[in-house]
Amino acid sequence: MIGQCIAGIDMFSRAHSRHGLIVPVAVVRSTPDPALSWVCNRRCIAVETAPESDVQELRRQDHQPELAIPES
Repeated sequence: MIGQCIAGIDMFSRAHSRHGLIVPVAVVRSTPDPALSWVCNRRCIAVETAPESDVQELRRQDHQPELAIPES
């Protein structure tokens, strides 16, 4: 998941050089463990928790969740 966020930023930035701020978001199904939280904080990856049922419903509807991005 962390690698997908980092690679996604690099690929998007290469394809769209004039983009604005990119905020990578990882959605996990339970409370992230301290090691995951530490790495995500170091890489500025926002972590949101969503129950499995919510994730599956979003996939069925082909929607992305709207997440509150904390301001730094």
